[in-house]
Amino acid sequence: MTVAGTGGEAEGPQNPLRRLLAGEDPGAPPFLVRPEAGFLLDAFAPDPEGFWLDPGTRPALLARLLREGRFDGIVLAGPGPDPAWEGRILETLGDADFFQVVLEGGGRLEFPSRGNPRFFPPPGMDRSWDPENLDPEELFYLDPLAPWAWSVERQEEMKEGGEEALGFYTDPVRRFLAETRGETVAGALLLDPLSQLMEAMGFEGLVELLVAEPLLAEECLQALGRGTAVLGRALARAGAEVLVIDAGETGAGALSKGAWKEFVGPVDGDLARRFREDGIPVLYALPPLAADRLAEILELGVEGLVAPPPPPRGDLPWETLVSARRRRGEFILAGGMDPALLLEGTPGEIAGAARALREAMKGEGRWIQAPSGRLLPGTPPENLFAFTGA
Repeated sequence: MTVAGTGGEAEGPQNPLRRLLAGEDPGAPPFLVRPEAGFLLDAFAPDPEGFWLDPGTRPALLARLLREGRFDGIVLAGPGPDPAWEGRILETLGDADFFQVVLEGGGRLEFPSRGNPRFFPPPGMDRSWDPENLDPEELFYLDPLAPWAWSVERQEEMKEGGEEALGFYTDPVRRFLAETRGETVAGALLLDPLSQLMEAMGFEGLVELLVAEPLLAEECLQALGRGTAVLGRALARAGAEVLVIDAGETGAGALSKGAWKEFVGPVDGDLARRFREDGIPVLYALPPLAADRLAEILELGVEGLVAPPPPPRGDLPWETLVSARRRRGEFILAGGMDPALLLEGTPGEIAGAARALREAMKGEGRWIQAPSGRLLPGTPPENLFAFTGA
């Protein structure tokens, strides 16, 4: 399989992030950012109806962010509008803080400016996530940003419909690259299988499944792993040059190390192997509490790690990850900038911290300048731009 941007199809690896991913000297450490919906709504105050329902609005805002912030790559998180809504919208309500879409037949979508969307299905279309009702054959990919696709029917469509059925994931990548003329690197976010299942079942439901039905849990995770691999390949063919696997629900706050080794390691390791065989670079976004399983995570076979938030919200200081790479050998590290400083600091403070970070990382191998963990709600765009020196 040849992947756009990683198999030599691009016009030339002039972008420093593209060069780094290709194993070449980037010249200077590239910048990568993962802006989520809440950040874009805060930063640009778009019309909410266009933001959520027009497939071109978010890619255009991401392109604007790229130009203003001088980033070398942007990680696209989540799908665009579901084409199944077309012709079914009865009315739209609310504003950027809380936007609703009422669908024909009684379904309703809610899009808060903070947190994930919520889908309220019409009567008779609800899906129970009790362990006794789970069927691994009905699972493909469970995205908290697309809860309307959790139904048995939509999971089946995504599994059997080929890339056309995944267009609401691949279309934003293509639109973003068209907006930026391929000058930047488009990354794509994938949730690891256990985090998907936790989002759907909730913490208590997932724990019940792991304890009472461990074999069923393994079958469900393997099914989600296969679906995640199919979606990741589709995103790469659409132009995503790096995949970021978010393992945010697999840390010590949710799972013991033993449970991680039993349920997460095998599935995520297999997922990394599939992408590696296809020539698709993968960065693994660590959960906040990952210190006790870092050695096992380093055995997954991914190209690099995205740092979690530093203490006190996480338990892995940036210096610990740098030291681990010195002992372990070469792999990509992404992160280093505290999201709390990006939220609360002044542009001058952030620029100074960025300079100090770059000085400390000289000679430390392949490094991507990025926030450690997610951008916090309310982060001012000018602070993010101060990080890159824009």
